[in-house]
Amino acid sequence: MTADRLWAELTRVALMGTARQPPAWPALEGPLGEVLGALRSQPVEKAMLSACAAVALYRRAGALPTVLTEAPPVPAPDERRPVCNAKAAQLLLTMLDGHHTDVLPEWLTRAAVAGVRVPHAQLPRLLDLALSQAGLRDVVTQVAGARGAWLADQNPAWRAATLAPPEVDWDTASRDERMRWLQHLRRTEAARARALVQSTWAQEAAEERQAQLALFLTGLGPDDEPFLESALDDRSKNVRRIAADLLSRLPSSRLCQRMTARVLALLQHDHQRLNLRLPTTCDREMQRDGVEPKARSGVGERAGWMMQMITAVPPSTWSRELGATAAELVRAAREGEWEALWLESWAEAAVRHRDGVWAEALLASSPKQRVELPAESLIKLVPPDRREALFLKWLKSPANAPKVLRVMLHHQDPWSPELTRATLESLRHLLANADRNTAWAIRPLLQRFALHMDLSALAWLDTIRPVDPRALAQWLQVWGKCQGTLYFRAEIHRAIPTEKP
Repeated sequence: MTADRLWAELTRVALMGTARQPPAWPALEGPLGEVLGALRSQPVEKAMLSACAAVALYRRAGALPTVLTEAPPVPAPDERRPVCNAKAAQLLLTMLDGHHTDVLPEWLTRAAVAGVRVPHAQLPRLLDLALSQAGLRDVVTQVAGARGAWLADQNPAWRAATLAPPEVDWDTASRDERMRWLQHLRRTEAARARALVQSTWAQEAAEERQAQLALFLTGLGPDDEPFLESALDDRSKNVRRIAADLLSRLPSSRLCQRMTARVLALLQHDHQRLNLRLPTTCDREMQRDGVEPKARSGVGERAGWMMQMITAVPPSTWSRELGATAAELVRAAREGEWEALWLESWAEAAVRHRDGVWAEALLASSPKQRVELPAESLIKLVPPDRREALFLKWLKSPANAPKVLRVMLHHQDPWSPELTRATLESLRHLLANADRNTAWAIRPLLQRFALHMDLSALAWLDTIRPVDPRALAQWLQVWGKCQGTLYFRAEIHRAIPTEKP
């Protein structure tokens, strides 16, 4: 009888009870047999417990160590970046512990610029954070250092968030594996990604074709045009819609040329105003290029067709075709009958084609226009220095301040001292004349602004508070948080200097 079988027998006897089932002592050779033989003369209960102890010890002492069949992991490479100083590490730990978490992107960005890395002890928590917040992954990868990349490779979840996905067999991979691999290839090898999609395109269901084509926005280029042009004839309406949208983002595509020709045929420009005739029908060729026959909400049917055609054309095309700057064409549109049609269409086209020149021209006159434009989307396209110039211009008019301040929530680049001072002056003026409800509406702005203001705001912040005593207590709570954020940011700037001495 082996030691394992003897253990099973002793367990069975223990469960039954020695009164019902006395143990049968087998004859075993070796040291274990000698011990069990010496127990036969003892009372059965004592002998039973002693036998269990002896066999358990024997089994544990006799177990062989586990033999690894896989090669051990390659040791982490040496670090090239120096670790951040102790003060910076303490500030990072404070944020990872849940305090001032909204300032973490600034800490990471400054560390990346300064060329330092996070301490090894904080890597697991930082990689967990990158897993849940995709916007931090690039900067986390920079400051995690060589050890961070090595550690991420040991955990499948971290590896998925920070490293390239493993290559898959396109024909046999699952849907999720395919989509992740395709998304990666569109960033790195767009032509290869397109070839994979084309290899099984005819066999895919409409939902799969739609999902795969949507990923072509990443890495979109002229070489994609022939495939996208063929997708305009797809049997799925959603696939046709996505293909038309992608082609409209390629300035030199045939679709953009067709849309431009359609609009030019209906347009007269005399350098003072833009005169326009609306299309009389939405033919099959227009529909193939993505023009929806159904009228938009709040827009006439024919005006809706025209807006879709103008939106599909890169705004810079009109400067070239009509021989006028963006600012001149915006002024001409405002003088004509179709001001709203032109400006709303150009605004959508500027966002689609990420045209900062046209975005600035559309915003430049004033945020208070007769035509409501998506200022929050347009302002992101204007270069930071030009964006600040617009804000400083708008803030000179107190009537503009409420809307301008809301738009400024999207200006997340570091603010200059001039913009910081002008913003605080606008807030001070608003609060001096604000009732309780207005003060309540302005409160959240200050906390958000504290993440981007120049640190000189600490010297001026004390002048910003409402006059209405009913709003003062709540305002002071927000004011204190704003001040705390600015002080914490100042600590980060001292701990991680980015300017060369």
